[in-house]
Amino acid sequence: MKKALLSLTVLAASQTALANAIPDKLAEDAFIYAYSIDEAYKFFMKPQLKQTPHLIAFKIFAI
Repeated sequence: MKKALLSLTVLAASQTALANAIPDKLAEDAFIYAYSIDEAYKFFMKPQLKQTPHLIAFKIFAI
């Protein structure tokens, strides 16, 4: 158990130590891309139906 825990700790530390810094422009582009995908998802996945008692009951049973 101790060997496995030690090996996992060493592996995690080595991954952190080997990580390279991301250029600012690349980080900004990634943020803008992720934000636009999130906003598009919110827009297209917004319920287009009115919340009727039948629809609410269906959602409860679908969970």
